[in-house]
Amino acid sequence: MIDSWNITRWGDWGRWEYCAEGTFAIGFKLKGLNFVYARDQVGMLGIRLYCGKPGSKSYWKNQSISSTVGHVHDSTWGITNRCHGGLLIGFNLMGEENRGSRDDAGATNIRMRCSNQNVGTILGDLQPLLGIWGREDKVCSTKQAICGIQTQVERSANDISGLNNVRFLCCNIPDPGSTCTPDDRWSEIVGCENLSPHEVNCTYEYKRGISHTDTTAVSGFDEFSTLVTVGFSLGASGTYLSANFNLNLGFSSTTSTNWETMSQETYFEYTIVRLDFGVPPGMYYVLKQVEGVCGGFHLGVIKFNFTAYEGGKELVQKEMTSVQLESRRLMD
Repeated sequence: MIDSWNITRWGDWGRWEYCAEGTFAIGFKLKGLNFVYARDQVGMLGIRLYCGKPGSKSYWKNQSISSTVGHVHDSTWGITNRCHGGLLIGFNLMGEENRGSRDDAGATNIRMRCSNQNVGTILGDLQPLLGIWGREDKVCSTKQAICGIQTQVERSANDISGLNNVRFLCCNIPDPGSTCTPDDRWSEIVGCENLSPHEVNCTYEYKRGISHTDTTAVSGFDEFSTLVTVGFSLGASGTYLSANFNLNLGFSSTTSTNWETMSQETYFEYTIVRLDFGVPPGMYYVLKQVEGVCGGFHLGVIKFNFTAYEGGKELVQKEMTSVQLESRRLMD
């Protein structure tokens, strides 16, 4: 849990409210009152969090949660602030100190920290900025994000101060390599047909190790690229993927692959291998690779299948090693 610095402490604490399991805070909005026209100066009255799964595109359709929310005449909810390509992981609360016999306003604004460094901190839309910030931002631990909220709000007094303090719950984010469902398949790397009277050269590439769908997404809407912003990495997920494939897939009848004895190099971050081979006239070569699949993860296994066709008829089909591929003599 991370909580505000208690610049003032008026009001009662509301109930904890939580994001649904597997979802975390990805946006927020504030309820407040325009200082210029208010008889009783009240800064912030409530905070609403928008929850969603990491990488979710539909910010406006996701679950929203609030703890206690104050209400005074003409108070309104502001704009929705979104943590594009990240999760909310920290905050700092601005508030006015005790003004004695003068009008008190409690908390007056908040800035939320987004895990995506391209977004950084997001300042709430309450104006003007009155008061002081807490000594420093309160931030969740690595591989955590905000998933719950509790607010302290003064709602009934001669001088209503509104929201005074907030607590956010930080939840652990499970490694996606441990929660996905493992499977495997034969994936075609290349198919080369030579219809000319001369031998042609066919260039191809394959991946060895772990990759993830759109890990370099600039839109910020990919699940794993979002998780990278809170401390996850392909290399670290490899440990969880290894245990997951070993326990839940074991021996695959689809590819005749034993995942229980799989080389640990399969679970390292991927490298790309580029090779080529010659295709004689009238021949059609097809090369496939065993690919492990688990959610958005793809595991390139060093196990290949080569098939040669001539005139539509299969001449040769055999498994191959990376050493044989590198020799470029596929028919030997």
